[in-house]
Amino acid sequence: MESGRDGKLWVPEKVCLNTPETDIDLSDEKTFLDYIRKPQTGFDSEIKYYRWSAQADFNGKEAGIRQILENRHSISPRNVIYYESNGKNETDSMADFGKLKGIEVEKRSASGSILTLRLSYEHGMVKVFSEYNIRKVLGLGAANIAYQDGSESAEVTILPSAFASLVNEADETYTLYGGGYGHGLGMSQNGANGLAKTGMNYQDILHFFYKDVSITSLTEKSEFANQDDE
Repeated sequence: MESGRDGKLWVPEKVCLNTPETDIDLSDEKTFLDYIRKPQTGFDSEIKYYRWSAQADFNGKEAGIRQILENRHSISPRNVIYYESNGKNETDSMADFGKLKGIEVEKRSASGSILTLRLSYEHGMVKVFSEYNIRKVLGLGAANIAYQDGSESAEVTILPSAFASLVNEADETYTLYGGGYGHGLGMSQNGANGLAKTGMNYQDILHFFYKDVSITSLTEKSEFANQDDE
């Protein structure tokens, strides 16, 4: 903490991941990478998942990636879409796509989470939607995840979150920089816990995460309903 020119104590602004309180549009890749790699202070910044990184090597893992893509496509075809090489015409199969050429983020939300992951092949393209599918594909290549507290996860099957950036280091090899844990939707339990520690009550916390909502007692609603029935 520092003192301002007026002698008053100045407290750095605290922010939570994935909230508009940051007042930053993180949809641009460079902006997001700069943000995720720069030390930040947040209500949930004390947890180990607040920042993490991983080395991801997809060499020799094309069969595993294909298996994930085909499985997720069979479950939800609109969340894993196959395209011809032009990236416009959809196709029913990726059987003849050939070798994987690269993986990149095609679209990112303003709050920073990956919305669309694009996998380019010799003779086709796959676009992956939904945070679970994206985390599953990228998690296949991650050998281990290093957290900000110095601990590591050696057996990775899925990324902690889709709030992540891919830096291409070499052919099919990437460094992943990320933050947070979970699907990244709604209220962060770690963020809510951090807010509570500052003295905010449950109403303040709910209004922090959910804008333009009203909090109503279900008991009161039930009483009104009973009166209407009489």
